[in-house]
Amino acid sequence: MLYSGKTAEEILLTNVEGLFERLDLGQHLSVNRRNGFYSMTLKIREHAAQAVAAT
Repeated sequence: MLYSGKTAEEILLTNVEGLFERLDLGQHLSVNRRNGFYSMTLKIREHAAQAVAAT
């Protein structure tokens, strides 16, 4: 639900890294899951940036 209902601009302004740190994901997820989670959020941000650039 991190990005649910947000515009592309709002997604780009979301401080995902700060949220991950506050949740202390490094302690709660395995390295592979953490890397996958980061990769997924980066891909979402890439799509959001493309959407913003297209407007």
